[in-house]
Amino acid sequence: MTDPMNLTLRYLTFFAAFLPAFFFGQNSLTDEEVTAYIGMFNNAEGTYQIQIIDSREMPSIPLSIIDEIDAVRKENDIAYISVKDNIRIKVLPLFVINAADFVEVETMVYLKSSEI
Repeated sequence: MTDPMNLTLRYLTFFAAFLPAFFFGQNSLTDEEVTAYIGMFNNAEGTYQIQIIDSREMPSIPLSIIDEIDAVRKENDIAYISVKDNIRIKVLPLFVINAADFVEVETMVYLKSSEI
């Protein structure tokens, strides 16, 4: 089980880093939609991973990408969503998430192209 203090710190760090990017360009969303999307991201935490390749930039990911994460999730295979040339989202399959020994992945990682 995840330590509640550690989990709270992870959420605060994640949202402090990404909320400004989420809201940039999100003017067409209502407050209720933003709240719903944030809830969906919280529920999916650990089942997807933002991968930044050969860069240290902070990605700007739209809130609505959670719909695409849900849509591309497969039963048995990892899926990827391309956000930019050097940013992708790794979406874990259901069989991994539903396994008794499931371990959440980090929300965001920086990778070298030689590692993928």
